[in-house]
Amino acid sequence: MGFRVTRIDVSGANLRNFRPDLYKYGSKQYNALIGRLKRARCRATLHVVDERGRPGTISARVRDIPLATLQHVLIPGATQHSHVRPSDLAAAEQILRHNPEMARRFRSSRVQPIDWATLPFDLNASKVMFVQIVSVGKDGSVDWGAQTIENGLFPFQDFALSPAANILHYGQGGFEGMKAFRQANGDIVIFRPYENAQRMQRGAKRLVMPPIPEDRFMEAIKAAVLAQPELIPPAGSGAALYIRPFLFGSGPVLGVKPASEYTFAVFVSPVGPYFKAGFQPTSLRVETKYHRSGPGLTGDIKADGNYVVGLMAAKEAKAAGFGEILWLDAACENVEEAGAANFFCVVDNEIYTSMLTGTILPGITRDSIIQLAREFGYTVHDDAKLPLARVLQAQEAFCTGTAAVISPIGSIEHDGTKTAFFGGSEDVPENSVTSRLYKALLAIQEGRWEDSVLRGLSSQFIDRVKREWIYVLNTAG
Repeated sequence: MGFRVTRIDVSGANLRNFRPDLYKYGSKQYNALIGRLKRARCRATLHVVDERGRPGTISARVRDIPLATLQHVLIPGATQHSHVRPSDLAAAEQILRHNPEMARRFRSSRVQPIDWATLPFDLNASKVMFVQIVSVGKDGSVDWGAQTIENGLFPFQDFALSPAANILHYGQGGFEGMKAFRQANGDIVIFRPYENAQRMQRGAKRLVMPPIPEDRFMEAIKAAVLAQPELIPPAGSGAALYIRPFLFGSGPVLGVKPASEYTFAVFVSPVGPYFKAGFQPTSLRVETKYHRSGPGLTGDIKADGNYVVGLMAAKEAKAAGFGEILWLDAACENVEEAGAANFFCVVDNEIYTSMLTGTILPGITRDSIIQLAREFGYTVHDDAKLPLARVLQAQEAFCTGTAAVISPIGSIEHDGTKTAFFGGSEDVPENSVTSRLYKALLAIQEGRWEDSVLRGLSSQFIDRVKREWIYVLNTAG
C-alpha cells in the first residue's frame, strides 16, 4: 500500500537537549546532533494519506526516518513539529514502500466533513503554509530569490522564534488579507491580489521591513492555495478561502531598532461570514473614549499594532450588546472606520465615504464598491471627510472589507440616542443600495457574469473587471 506523507511529528523525553536550530545547517555540529537524534529513544508520528484518500497516522522510531528528512527537524523544546519540505517527505514515503511492517501500523483518522453553510470566520483548517526567512545585508539588500517556492512549502505548524525576536517586543510586523473563490465554472480565483501585494509593500516600507517583490508575493499565495484545493469551498456555498500573508521581524534585538532577519509566511483557512448574522444589519456604537489611529501614525497600512489597540473598545461595545464600534477621528467629529472595515452611508440615494486622510486604510473592497457604484450610476462622495452629523441623517449604512465584503448596519448609538437605518427593518430591503452593491460584488467574485444583479453594468466595465480584478489560479478542466 502506498502513502503520501503530509507531516512528521517527533517526541520523546530526551528531546530537550537537541537544538539543531542553534547550528548552521550542514555544519559538523549540526550533522552530529542529527546523528544523536537518530540514536535516541524518540518516537515519530507520520501523518499520511493512503491510496484510498483516507488520512491517518503511522508510528515509527526516529531511527527509521531518513536522514534527509531529519535534517530539517527543528526542536526548540521538549517537542516540536518537524519543519520538512515536500521533497524530504518523499524520502519518508520511500521507506514506507520498502517497510511493510511499518506500513501495517497505519491508523485511520476520522475526519469530519466541512459544513460550509455553518462555517465561522475563524481558523477552521489549514494544512500547508509557505515560509521564507530572509536576512538584510549591510547594504540593505535582500535576496528573495535564494529560496525556491517549492522549498518554502511546509506542513502548517508552529514557528521556532528567539525570545528576543523583534515582533515579540516592538511589534515590527504587518499582514494582508484576501480571498480565493471557486467560481461557477470551477475556476479557482483570487480577488484583486496585486493590490494586496502593493499595499503590503507600502506597509513594509513604513515599518522599515524589506518589501516583498510582487512576483514573489503572488507565487507564494498561489502555491499555498493550490497545495490544498480541498479547502476551497464550492461555488455558491457562501464560504471562501481566506488567505493570510504576513511579514514580521523575526531577528533578535534588544534595543528599539529594525530586525536584521524577517519571516514572510502565508497560510489559508476556509471561512464563513465575518459577522455571525451574515447579511443582516448589525448595530454599532460610536466610540469617543478610544481611537484607532491619528495623524502621522499607521492607520493607512495593515500594521499588527493597529488592531490590538481596538480590542478593548470592541470588547466593551460587545459587552453592552453592540455588534461593533464606529471609529471617529482624533477630533471626535468625523467618521473614519467601522470596526476593522471601511464605512459607507447612503443619503438621499447618494453614497458617502470618508476621503483617505492617512489614518484610514485604503481598502481594496472599498475601492471596488466605489467603482461599482459609479458604474451603476450612483453619485459617490469620497473626496472629503465624513461628519458624524451627516451619517446620522442617512437612510442606509454599511461597512466593507475583505472579511465582511459588505455588512449592513442597522443602527448607530451615540450619546444614548439610537439612529436606525433601512427604515428600522430587521432585514435589508431587496431594493436598497446596500443590497444591490453586495449582490453585484458577490456575483463578480463568484464569476456569475450572466446574473441579473449585474444588469446596468457596461460590457466594457465587465471586461475590465475580468481582466484587472480576477486573478485565475487554475482553470477548470
